[in-house]
Amino acid sequence: MKIYVARHGFSEANNRENVGTLAFGNKYAGLEEAGIAHARQLGRTLLTQYGIDLSTTPVATSTYTRAIETATEAGALLLRSDPRLDELEPDETGIPRSEIRDVIASRKFPEKVLQIVKHRLDTPPPEKVWVTHGAFIAALCILTHQDEEFEDLKPAFGEVRRINLDAIYSE
Repeated sequence: MKIYVARHGFSEANNRENVGTLAFGNKYAGLEEAGIAHARQLGRTLLTQYGIDLSTTPVATSTYTRAIETATEAGALLLRSDPRLDELEPDETGIPRSEIRDVIASRKFPEKVLQIVKHRLDTPPPEKVWVTHGAFIAALCILTHQDEEFEDLKPAFGEVRRINLDAIYSE
């Protein structure tokens, strides 16, 4: 199964410089102006580069506000939130939020994290477009052996990656 997976737009949770916004990792953090721009570009990219019209294509998002808002701002009308696409949380992975960037940059996820993602996708969401989070997408790239295709394993805000999920189960 081939999917198009996108990282959410820039949100309050990503804006560590702005005192008073929701903290890094907060599930309820909404998009900031830059994130709305990322989301709208995502919709244009899916349409122009991949022929995917989000007004008629079902989209799965994580349950986090920033992912839902990204899909909506990108033009998705047929949207479903799915906890399998949620952020990889420290209590689940054992990796503190302060260390996740270093783990992604090392391109070596602990086996436990890869197994968490693989388990979540034992029955993957059926939609061909997913809006989710950077660390989750980075782990997907490693699991599908597509990690060398990308200079930065963690996608930019609003970036789309075409992922072949069949590679996870062909081993």
